[in-house]
Amino acid sequence: MEKFLRPWHAGYKYSLEYFVKPWNGGYKYAKNWPEHYKRFLQELMKPSAPVHYKYDPRKWYKDLETGEMKRIQNRPIPVIYPKDADNGIWGGEGIIKGFKKKHRYHAKIAHWWIPQLIRTIVYSEILDKYMHVVVTPRTLKLVDDHYGFDNYILKTPVQDLKSQLALDLRRLMLLTLVRREMYPDDPEKQEKIYKKYEEFIIPEEEAEWFGLSLRDAFEKQISIEKSVKPVPLKLIYRKELFEKLKEMKIEEEASKESSSGSWISNIKLFGRQ
Repeated sequence: MEKFLRPWHAGYKYSLEYFVKPWNGGYKYAKNWPEHYKRFLQELMKPSAPVHYKYDPRKWYKDLETGEMKRIQNRPIPVIYPKDADNGIWGGEGIIKGFKKKHRYHAKIAHWWIPQLIRTIVYSEILDKYMHVVVTPRTLKLVDDHYGFDNYILKTPVQDLKSQLALDLRRLMLLTLVRREMYPDDPEKQEKIYKKYEEFIIPEEEAEWFGLSLRDAFEKQISIEKSVKPVPLKLIYRKELFEKLKEMKIEEEASKESSSGSWISNIKLFGRQ
């Protein structure tokens, strides 16, 4: 069941229906999800930026030996993201399975390429916290390229994060910004951070749903629907009946007024003659 909680594990070739299918009665709750959360899931399943191969923007290239024009095929390399990837921030890197030759005359043997994992400390300016996180050298490079950990988490497209921890941190940052909960004892610092990351502020309701896994989204929707008490049908039908009777009464009064008005006008006309 765990594989259905992380859509990026199966890649963008699967639709939302593929992930909701294992849940009994999942469509009943999924159809009531907010539209902004559905858009988030659609973005999550978009093609990711190439990490383990070089993308060639050309469509054709010329073979220098034969002079033949050949089509360039940018095929993504299948990447495996284990469960531990959700507990760290690997910068889009994953495990690659393939074959390797130790010598030109030897047979190919199965080989696994695993990214280099480093346990380090990162600092969030919005949350004002130091955190122990498992990262890769590529993650550290991306943090430097974005001039800070917060900018990396907030600016990176959701389909490139490949980590539930990164999505949870992003949701926490968005909620902290919109609620102005950062630096409660230092109003000047709070205003400075608010203005610095003002472009990332979204409505609080949208921030509460952002980055939720499918399991958390189902549980949240179920709790919302259970909190709303259903209205008995007899009360609904009674209200509709009262409205119809009220409309009928108004129509009867209007018809009486129109008929009485015509009778009075006839008397006046008769009197004038």
